[in-house]
Amino acid sequence: MIETFGLGCEIHGRSLLKDISLCLVPGGMTVVLGENGAGKTSLLRCLAGGIKPSCGRVLFHGRDLSSWRADELAKQRAVLLQDGMIHFPFTALEIVQMGRHPYPSRNGSAAERELCEQALMLLDVHHLRRCIFSSLSGGERQRVQLARALVQVWQVENACLLLDEPTSALDLKHQRQVLSLIARLSKQYRMTVVCVMHDLHLANRFFDQAILLRQGRVLAVGDVGSVLNVGNLEKTYDVRIERIRDERGGSYFVNV
Repeated sequence: MIETFGLGCEIHGRSLLKDISLCLVPGGMTVVLGENGAGKTSLLRCLAGGIKPSCGRVLFHGRDLSSWRADELAKQRAVLLQDGMIHFPFTALEIVQMGRHPYPSRNGSAAERELCEQALMLLDVHHLRRCIFSSLSGGERQRVQLARALVQVWQVENACLLLDEPTSALDLKHQRQVLSLIARLSKQYRMTVVCVMHDLHLANRFFDQAILLRQGRVLAVGDVGSVLNVGNLEKTYDVRIERIRDERGGSYFVNV
């Protein structure tokens, strides 16, 4: 479980987050939505412990996040930030194996390698395991990095997965494949998943809870079906939006 109380974040005199209070429960998929600069990535970094809040608190499993040792936290939460190029000639498999570094007593064993290869198969990049990571396409690198994050908390009950735009470089097939996998693992291991995204259709289809941010503040939070409505989205993005119903009973949002 992740909880925040009056969370605020200020960097170089610029206020990025203001008075954020949330409760994210195990087994739930939460999507964070908002326009560019709304504070989505800053919120994710605060939840991950990468940014120290200027005020308020972040609790992870009932403990202040700052009280966790780095090695403890690494076995309970994994983070995937937006793609950054790696300039050393690591293979895709070696990148995934980095996710097992918090477990030094087991790292390097045949069982560990098999686990990492299994994650690569789940993300449909096993055939690239011997390829140099920097030679891969953006979507392939994204799936390899997600495999690294998954093995870090592999089969850990009540773990946390923090993802910053994990489907931004993926084609339609792999967007759905990745989010379906994350949703299944979230339910199976009661994993708390927090995901920054821009795609309203995917948010509406795969997530349980939504957080709408506007200028560093929470505009709305709650069940996806309640939060993702035309009124809230127009306030969030400052555009006119229409909800379209399709023939199969579903719906999607369009900018009008």
